[in-house]
Amino acid sequence: MHMDSAVEKRDARLYELAVLTVSDKTELSLGTNIEVVRKDGPKSVPLGYPIKKHESAYLTVYVVKASPEDAVVMEEVVRTNTAVLRHILITPPVMTRRRDAREPKADKQETKPSSPEAVSNAALEAALETIQGTNEPK
Repeated sequence: MHMDSAVEKRDARLYELAVLTVSDKTELSLGTNIEVVRKDGPKSVPLGYPIKKHESAYLTVYVVKASPEDAVVMEEVVRTNTAVLRHILITPPVMTRRRDAREPKADKQETKPSSPEAVSNAALEAALETIQGTNEPK
């Protein structure tokens, strides 16, 4: 069993599950292999349009750690729960990737050799005349 738990921990990813429920007393059973990292809510929110004749609902946001297979099972459990009006399950962006993605861009900006003033006006006028057909070769 230690081998399976090591595999699950390695494959575990963070997911955000946002759920609109009809009652603030609704407790969702997400599954046994799912670790709830953070839970925000329930918070009463007005709905932009009625959902199943409800004008307001309770929003709860869960941040969970689960394997992709467990996430599929968790979403199915939430989808079939009659107290749930709407839900969405997403994988939040990893912040370290964003930070890594920004660093090379800073290097590229420093090595950018050309600027808008690098081309002479005479060369631009000659190119325009060629395009317009007013400067015919002799």
